[in-house]
Amino acid sequence: MQERYLGDSHDYLKYSLLGALSGAGLGPVALAWYLTFPELVDRSSNKDGEKRHHINGKGWDSLDPVLLQKLNSYQHPQDRSIGAFETSGILSHDTIFTARNPPVNLQNRRIWWQKVLADCQPATTVFSDPDNGFEVPSASVRAMPKYALYEEARSIASIGKIAVNIQFARQCDPVQRANEVRSRLHDGPEQFAKLPVLRGRVAPNILFVFLAPAKFHDVIRSVVENLVAKSAGRFEVIK
Repeated sequence: MQERYLGDSHDYLKYSLLGALSGAGLGPVALAWYLTFPELVDRSSNKDGEKRHHINGKGWDSLDPVLLQKLNSYQHPQDRSIGAFETSGILSHDTIFTARNPPVNLQNRRIWWQKVLADCQPATTVFSDPDNGFEVPSASVRAMPKYALYEEARSIASIGKIAVNIQFARQCDPVQRANEVRSRLHDGPEQFAKLPVLRGRVAPNILFVFLAPAKFHDVIRSVVENLVAKSAGRFEVIK
């Protein structure tokens, strides 16, 4: 993630989901920032971060009106600070915030990730928040911090926690992209039953992909169904 994205429409959907998971009696949620800096990973022409349809658009308040009001303070770029966000009370008081800048070097990144897992130990759910979603073969070395690795998500579930991962669906069929990611995510030594993908209907679509031990599946499905029911079409399920 990047600080310039704080409080945008995608964040509104992310934090609605985080709030629902926090309120489901599962225990603390950890938010693993994959913080990047645009001058290091993006082209100079990239102007992302100003998709804030939820501020004045109709129908957005049905999902989480309290959260929507709190995110108003992030309309102006100068007010977007991760440090201030972590102490803002926007997320549950027991939320664990961890990680910062993913290293480019793969060996250093694996060391970084082990520290993330250690920081997340008290949490039941780990929400990973990279810029783009999961790794792709076309990504340059310079851009790799913008992506989560499939092995990182699998490692969360393998120690008995819920892994929640984002995936943006740009210029593609969101359902096809969801199924591709879910298939890759399950292509490992530890097999978990496939859970529904939660699709956020905003441009571009954001997909929330879950990987978790079986004991959490019913609660996850319930959280997803409840969010869809009250979202006025902002969320839908991909089974």
